[in-house]
Amino acid sequence: MANYTALQQYITNGNGVSIIQSLSGETIYGGTLPVPCFIGDGSTLIEYINPNQTGGSNHQYTNSGEGVTTQIIISEATDISDITLTCKKAGGSGFLRVEIRDDNAGTPGSTVLGSAIISAGTISTGSFGVITIPLSSQIHLPVGTYWATAIVDSGFINNFEVGTSNIPGSGLTYETSDNGSTWIFYDNRESSFGFSLVTIPGRFYISDAGFSGRDSFDIFVTTTQVYNVITNGTISGDIGNFSSLSFPSLYYVSDTRGIISTTPGSTSLKVGKSFSATNLIGYPRI
Repeated sequence: MANYTALQQYITNGNGVSIIQSLSGETIYGGTLPVPCFIGDGSTLIEYINPNQTGGSNHQYTNSGEGVTTQIIISEATDISDITLTCKKAGGSGFLRVEIRDDNAGTPGSTVLGSAIISAGTISTGSFGVITIPLSSQIHLPVGTYWATAIVDSGFINNFEVGTSNIPGSGLTYETSDNGSTWIFYDNRESSFGFSLVTIPGRFYISDAGFSGRDSFDIFVTTTQVYNVITNGTISGDIGNFSSLSFPSLYYVSDTRGIISTTPGSTSLKVGKSFSATNLIGYPRI
């Protein structure tokens, strides 16, 4: 069960429907249909942007100021606290700087939004390994285009290399030799940078029984909302505005994000029992 300490209001309306009001943690898209959601606890991982890739050919970087960046497109406003990187080295004892940069008309920008520095000892030697690098502070990224960057910060890291997709057209990668003052186009393949997206305590997120981290249910959100607005969620009682429900039937969160079904998803998350084509009795979650 999620953490309710950050909820702003908890009331019951005249129909016996328990209502929670809090901020949306992401865009919740349901039109007029109620959407199954859960309440963030501040630790649950809900997304991973950019899969790790090692199939493409990669340039190698050794000296201070040399590095690589790849384009990241954020389709939902989110908060991130780390960067995941698939990389390797041949040796060396220098330091690596990772950054999130803004976008400048489709190329890497000069504004650093978040960063961290790690020692070469953290990087796998000889073969690709995955490392998660905490940023110096959590940052908020609105919908838009950004650049994830890794640059040899000081000393040297012999033949530092970031994994790259083997699929042309999967992304954009640039490289630098002067600490990111200038960037030169390298390839139209994505490089293996990733963002871990973690829930914000008390906010609403869309449930998905087939997605680890989203496989939880607390409430139905009854109106479509964008990120970071006050949103109503219903916990129990007579919940209406559904469409074409089979009745009477038990309903569950499905493996399709934001959709309920009479068949349990990969994780069984019971949400209520229908008594008409448009209404169900929501099961209390507290």
